[in-house]
Amino acid sequence: MKLGLHINDMSWPGGASQLGPTLVQIAQAADAGGFDRLSVGDHVWQSHFLGGPEREVLACYPTLAYLAAHTSRIKLLALATAAPYWQPVLLAKTVTTLDVLSGGRAWLGRIRAAFPTPVRALRAAGGVAADLRADVAGRRAPL
Repeated sequence: MKLGLHINDMSWPGGASQLGPTLVQIAQAADAGGFDRLSVGDHVWQSHFLGGPEREVLACYPTLAYLAAHTSRIKLLALATAAPYWQPVLLAKTVTTLDVLSGGRAWLGRIRAAFPTPVRALRAAGGVAADLRADVAGRRAPL
């Protein structure tokens, strides 16, 4: 059996100054402990299930690159990459770069939709979600 560890909440004691060291400690323990995969979420802000915009959440791919530099074996993925947040070519380049720099340990898990509020915020700001028809109202989005 292969097990993965998902880090979904980054609200730890010590605040922002302890995010990096705490992530490294967790990732290295998972790597040494035999976990197969380590994942973080792809959120513009923290999920409403975990406290919403006021809670800490880091960008997934820079976080995974940071963790790749501090681990040696564990596979790395965003669980799951939300299509409305990304222009497809930039997503491919980002994940490929992580894969090359991590020695082939990056995985891509992708979903069509995301929580509606961040998608609406990106659309209002003219972000990439304005160019992709996200499935926020139950409609199918082209892939």
